[in-house]
Amino acid sequence: MSGVYIHIPFCETKCFYCDFYSVANHSQMDLTIESICREIKLRRDFLSTSPRTLYIGGGTPSLCTPTQLGRLAAQVCEQFGCDGFEEFTVEVNPEQLNPEYLASIRRIGVNRLSIGIQSLSDRILQFVNRKHTAAQALQAVRQAQQAGFDNISVDLIYAIPGLSISELDESISGVCELGVQHLSAYHLGIEPGTVFGRRFSEGRLSEVSEAVSNEHYGLVCRRLREAGFEHYEISNFAKSGYCSLHNSSYWQGVPYLGVGPAAHSYEGRNRYWNVANISKYISTVDSLEHIEGEILSQKDIYNEYVMTRLRTSEGIDIEDFKSRFGVESSDRLLTDSQPARKIGNIIVVDRWLRIPEEKFLISDSIISELFLG
Repeated sequence: MSGVYIHIPFCETKCFYCDFYSVANHSQMDLTIESICREIKLRRDFLSTSPRTLYIGGGTPSLCTPTQLGRLAAQVCEQFGCDGFEEFTVEVNPEQLNPEYLASIRRIGVNRLSIGIQSLSDRILQFVNRKHTAAQALQAVRQAQQAGFDNISVDLIYAIPGLSISELDESISGVCELGVQHLSAYHLGIEPGTVFGRRFSEGRLSEVSEAVSNEHYGLVCRRLREAGFEHYEISNFAKSGYCSLHNSSYWQGVPYLGVGPAAHSYEGRNRYWNVANISKYISTVDSLEHIEGEILSQKDIYNEYVMTRLRTSEGIDIEDFKSRFGVESSDRLLTDSQPARKIGNIIVVDRWLRIPEEKFLISDSIISELFLG
């Protein structure tokens, strides 16, 4: 199962926490769409199978017209010989949705929406520089449902400085009451180069304490479990049958093509990334000079397998690991995981080695202990 990711690098304004590549200037939108279509054609031999999923992210893809989104999807289908997609996701912002827009993107084949709600507290939305209100967020989901979308994911952020446990609880409750099928809940990261990153370096913003992080995370897990969601990946929760097919392919090491400025691609032994500059992308796309890459060593492949599988609730299938890397490597993995298993940071159930849910917040440190040096 391969997939295609298209990056739309435009936003109305930058959220204060966001470190994804995007610009708040739409003057090059048409040229960028044209260039992405050319890149898709030039890289049509990248995937050995027709893509099962298409994911248009950003940035803010809902700044594109339905015609532009349809053109991108049609180009993928034409170049890779597919009639459509099992899952076709578009990221959207609440303030840009209306019944006409939703009906139009349904007609071009979009069957899954990822709606960037982040919070149902107007105070918090203003604090992080989102442009919608809580009322608009709720209305956007209802309008999407009325337009026939029955596979809707929403984003929430927790561990925001100043976010109270009651505000977080109200956001989770409000989203669950809407009957969405999927929820991505992200712990706020304060990243260099963002507004929050600058405020942090200047001493004007502090990260939440470990105790608050744990309290917020515990509430997210408990409330979503009560609402019938499966916690299938560190930041992702789904009703039965609604795990993201596209994102799951990343965690299972399936090849994917990424097109557009700053997009990444992977095909097993090589990783590629596009230049994170719109003008350079447009001017070099025909020569493919916008792409850089690296050949992964066997150590890289081993470490990436460990990292991606342990992000999921399933974890590592020890028998699959053994068949890929050999008995000696499998024995080493079990030996290296022994200290973490003794303190409950890793558990082994039947043939699966996994991180328990209550330890997901410290998964980076747990996983790094298993990497080959």
